[in-house]
Amino acid sequence: MDASTATPSPSSQPSRRETALVIPVPAADPLVGGWRDRFDPSARAGIPAHITILYPFLDASTVDDRVISELRAQFSRENPISFALVAVKHFVPSVLYLEPRPSQPFSRLTMEVWSLYPDHPPYGGRFRNVVPHLTIGEGPHESQYDEIERQLKGSLPVGAVADRVVLMEQEAPGGRWRTRAEFLLGRASRHR
Repeated sequence: MDASTATPSPSSQPSRRETALVIPVPAADPLVGGWRDRFDPSARAGIPAHITILYPFLDASTVDDRVISELRAQFSRENPISFALVAVKHFVPSVLYLEPRPSQPFSRLTMEVWSLYPDHPPYGGRFRNVVPHLTIGEGPHESQYDEIERQLKGSLPVGAVADRVVLMEQEAPGGRWRTRAEFLLGRASRHR
């Protein structure tokens, strides 16, 4: 298995309210929104089209003002990232995603946040390589890959600017997700 076959989704630990650091990509919604609604559990749980920076992050009950301040300081030193979603790809066995280019800035952000919170490796340490991606869906049958790719390919590339990282949290264990805080890259952040 490769890195990003996991996206934020309901936890198997019923008492834990998970959090995730993601970069929302609203420019992708018109292209992948319908597919995500159909095939991506995170979309149905309230998470927008995104590129994951760190998941799972902390239990929501441990995110305090100190954590928010550390994240704000980290992301205020970063510049917005201009990128394009350029190709439909898949992880084995059945995760379809859009590939961002350049991908290195997203990988670097992941590694920097992980260095601040070394007990919270990307995807819980399940994957050796973390591949930045925007999940289209988990579990479409292989026979649907060609149809999905054909429908999306003509609309690629999709240009975007990542100007913020969003801290998302579950409202209840295994439940829907909501925005807890936004961190504008290179600027002051907003706290909800």
